[in-house]
Amino acid sequence: MLGREAIRATRGACTVLVARLGGRGHGRDRFALAAEDIGPVRYAYRNDIAPVFPRLLPLLEEQLWRFAQPINPTGTFSPLLAVAQSPACSFDAAALSVIPVATR
Repeated sequence: MLGREAIRATRGACTVLVARLGGRGHGRDRFALAAEDIGPVRYAYRNDIAPVFPRLLPLLEEQLWRFAQPINPTGTFSPLLAVAQSPACSFDAAALSVIPVATR
């Protein structure tokens, strides 16, 4: 339902759902529907996690990355992740957002 850039993991009573979103937030609604039975949706970006979608910085970074593609086609960028985890989890989802995404 969420595509190839989503991960769902379960161990015991803990369930975590993580998906990479674009800077414009495409897929947020589908993710929220998929996460309804897990927990509230939060957004991880650059080692920070918040319940509100960060609009400006991820979009600017994505646009700059696209602009730089002809110059540096092997660059990386910081992912914007949608995260939902059940209350039984003690998982630090913000740590995932510091892993750079390779372009190729």
